[in-house]
Amino acid sequence: MDSASGRLPLEVHEYILDHLWDDHSTLAVCSLTCRVCLPTTRFHLFRRVSLASYVEYTRFERLLDECPGIAHHVRTLLICNAHHVVPMNRDFTRILLRLQNVEYLTLNCWRAYQMSNETRKNLQVCFPAVKTIVLEDSHFCDHDFPGIILACPRLTAIHLIGITSSSSSSPPIWPLELVPAGSSPESQVDTLVWSFSSNDTLVWLLNGPSMLRLRELQLSFFHSDIHPEVENLAQQLLHAAGASLQRLSLGISPTFGTPNVSHDTLHLSRNPNLEWLQLKGIILDGDRAIHFSSILCSIVSQIQPCHTKLRQIQAELIVARISDIAALRFEQFDETLAALLQDRQSLEVLFHVCNATLHSRGHDFQAWAREVSDVISTGLPRVRTRLLVECADAGFPHAGWGGPTKSRQQVVYRYSEK
Repeated sequence: MDSASGRLPLEVHEYILDHLWDDHSTLAVCSLTCRVCLPTTRFHLFRRVSLASYVEYTRFERLLDECPGIAHHVRTLLICNAHHVVPMNRDFTRILLRLQNVEYLTLNCWRAYQMSNETRKNLQVCFPAVKTIVLEDSHFCDHDFPGIILACPRLTAIHLIGITSSSSSSPPIWPLELVPAGSSPESQVDTLVWSFSSNDTLVWLLNGPSMLRLRELQLSFFHSDIHPEVENLAQQLLHAAGASLQRLSLGISPTFGTPNVSHDTLHLSRNPNLEWLQLKGIILDGDRAIHFSSILCSIVSQIQPCHTKLRQIQAELIVARISDIAALRFEQFDETLAALLQDRQSLEVLFHVCNATLHSRGHDFQAWAREVSDVISTGLPRVRTRLLVECADAGFPHAGWGGPTKSRQQVVYRYSEK
């Protein structure tokens, strides 16, 4: 096979293998056919590695023992301990000592308080190339969280999803011994995603060594979590972002009972360069439509004359019945949006509507999407010329994310009346 493959230029081999980048079974076969395929197949096979259990974790460590060169290729890494295996919690980041080129790192279901002293000591050298860190469904104590953040010298994006933490100090403070000597006061972090996580994590970031220069901010709450402390922290983040903030996403997922959100929860006056505003995770179910109408209007009303660069306002609705959409107070929203559009010729309004009900194959999604579009465009007559309605047929959203999940039946239908 090697002699036959030698008749083809190397560029042709690489071109073919590049098209197979996500077909791991075929790539594995190609890696066995000829030596010339091996570097490219390894590049694609091991660029993204997912270790979803302790068994997979230890198996990959053995593979690295046999083929150390594989470590060079890993750029995206997921480590998950869904079964909360204690030995894995102790040595959760041990493998990163051998994977020094990881740029996108996800740590999922980690009980960090169980990590060994050796693992904790080595945190400072585990993340030399990490630019994006995603912490999901994990628990941190005392200084473990800031220790990990400070151990990422090239960090540009932080995602905190379902994070719980506890600190022996109130408010939590950054431990000075963790701040690297001679570190620059200029922050590198331009993206922060914070969803349903401990307030301590926000306090730590806000009080940290000037790490935040946010261009993109995504915040997601449960209604029951919205109280003065959370509102104050969110406002502090907006103030800290200042003129650098370009993209803002706010997600408010319902809990039982009536949402209680102040009409002046957030002020955007210090973010004049805002280009994109998203309101997501809006589940319309019965009386919630009326309450969310007020929430939408109160947040959109914070847009001021200084926001001349605003290009899109997006509302993400999750519905089970079209009648729930019709229950929105469109007349109030239409008036508020029309006033904004009048002075901003490049501004458009996008409604992303996700069907929260799974249907059989016989479901006419196209007819449903057209009806949804008609209801929204009819309710917003003064906005219609710059209105986009995007419909998706998908399952009910995962409670921890605040947005529609992808499913095999998902279809996207885009409507525009321009």
